[in-house]
Amino acid sequence: MTGKNSTTSFLTIKHIQWVYLTVFVLLISPFIVFILYSDEIYKAYVRIYIAPEIRHQFGFKMDRQRMYYHTQPLDVFVITTVENGVLAKAGVKDNDIPLGLFHMSDVNFYLKLRQSQNGPIEIRLINRDEYGRVLREQDWTLLHGQHKVVIPKQ
Repeated sequence: MTGKNSTTSFLTIKHIQWVYLTVFVLLISPFIVFILYSDEIYKAYVRIYIAPEIRHQFGFKMDRQRMYYHTQPLDVFVITTVENGVLAKAGVKDNDIPLGLFHMSDVNFYLKLRQSQNGPIEIRLINRDEYGRVLREQDWTLLHGQHKVVIPKQ
């Protein structure tokens, strides 16, 4: 009988141990969630807090448009309206797509524009229709239709 009680007491978690376990889980779980979703959290932060100021400062509006590479859908960031502002003076036009290696994400574009606080930056752009043609025809030589603009230090 004492052998059975010792096994049962070994497997039984006491009240204080439950408290420690609960506190541990409550303290650690937010860090695990943050680590797992840190990239998405950062992108949301940029889109919510940084992007509106950047769009206002540089004078543009943006939208995401669905384009297709092969049969794979892509959400492409497109500058839909350029108002009288820094981007318009630099030569950015309505329906331009900022380019990195391929199309640039909105978050990367906002951060790139923010770098102009440190000095002039160069941005490569391509018209939305031309980029759609590049994707449809899978002909990267068509990227010659791109143009470069220099954004002066802000």
